[in-house]
Amino acid sequence: DICEFRFCGKEIVQHLPTFDIKVYCKATTAKLHYIRLTNDRAKQIEDPCSPEEVEEFQSIVGSLMWIGRSCRPGIAYDVSSLQTAIKKPLVEDLVACNRAVKRIKDGEQNECLTFLSDSVHWRSEPQAFLDICVASVSDASHGQEDEYLPEEDARESFRSQGGKLNFLADKSMLTSEEAYMHIISYGSNVVRRVCNSTIKAETYQLQLVVENGVLVRAAIADCHGQLDRRNWEASAAAFCTQVWFTDCKSCFDTLQKPVPTKGTDKRIGIELAALRQCLWRRSGEERADPRLYDSLPDTPTDICHWIDTTVMIADPLTKAMKSTELLTVLNTNFWCWSQPEDAKVTKEKKQLQRHNSKDAKKEVAEQKRKASRDKDRAPRPEDDSAAQDPWLAPTCSTAASSSSSSPKKSIKSTRSKY
Repeated sequence: DICEFRFCGKEIVQHLPTFDIKVYCKATTAKLHYIRLTNDRAKQIEDPCSPEEVEEFQSIVGSLMWIGRSCRPGIAYDVSSLQTAIKKPLVEDLVACNRAVKRIKDGEQNECLTFLSDSVHWRSEPQAFLDICVASVSDASHGQEDEYLPEEDARESFRSQGGKLNFLADKSMLTSEEAYMHIISYGSNVVRRVCNSTIKAETYQLQLVVENGVLVRAAIADCHGQLDRRNWEASAAAFCTQVWFTDCKSCFDTLQKPVPTKGTDKRIGIELAALRQCLWRRSGEERADPRLYDSLPDTPTDICHWIDTTVMIADPLTKAMKSTELLTVLNTNFWCWSQPEDAKVTKEKKQLQRHNSKDAKKEVAEQKRKASRDKDRAPRPEDDSAAQDPWLAPTCSTAASSSSSSPKKSIKSTRSKY
């Protein structure tokens, strides 16, 4: 009932009654070992590694890279984080490597890539109607990573980490908030460009993931004999739809507008313009000009969805966290990205708190302005500087009394004084 064989370090198992396929890396995982470190050496986290430690570190990271790329997307972030230190590791990188090995060995031993035969319907005949689409899931963290720069021989902080997932999905994804799908490509990488805002990191990563999905779509069209080599991008887009997923609301809202919002950063404007040309393209067009349309096309080649962070399955590819939701999707081949009710309540509370905070700040500012206006309008007290000046005091007092007494007397007294 089971057909099993080993190929390039991967164990491929097929259940013959259902034709379900699973891909493991149990043997390679079992061969992993820890880097030998004494307690005193593990505390010297900022010291450079010895040549022997560097060689052992690179060997283990290479094994982790193969396991991660073969069948375990859940460790993609750990591997990417260790790869950044592969050229010049420190002792803290050795400790992180041992921690990653322990997490892999103590984790789910049956973690694998699952391809259920009844989840996605792949047409085996050429020219047949296509029941699948390409799903591209993008996520990014902002300014939390370091990257080693060989030309500077130093590490640079404040880099962003991006995660990508590309699936072949059932075409019901185009009209609903749940679908069956098979994973085709995944990865975790440092965004090469330093980003000073979250929307920049999310936009750069979304552009990368969408371009990867375009290549997958072209390969599907070529398998069905529907790819025009001279106009490959337009022909592939007309044959198969691509669905984008991002949890960056600002990026999503910008892509939905026919006229882009003018920003101060030219680079992110170029990326958003390129994404909008794909998103607003009609079937058969190579590029679209969103300024010519008032709304998104009825027959689009690409669709963009905003999803809540709580259902973002690419989140474990951008930071160190549990990948429970991602593993569930990979094992069941099913994903529901509708926003949970508790997440809606939480967001409404946060929005209400921000709104109340803004109102409170406006009220305080208005009170300060009102107090300033009242102070300006209030009658000013008489200037008593004359009483303090011995030269002006008699003159002012005499001048004040001259309005009620004889003017000759006041002039005489003033002359006598001076």
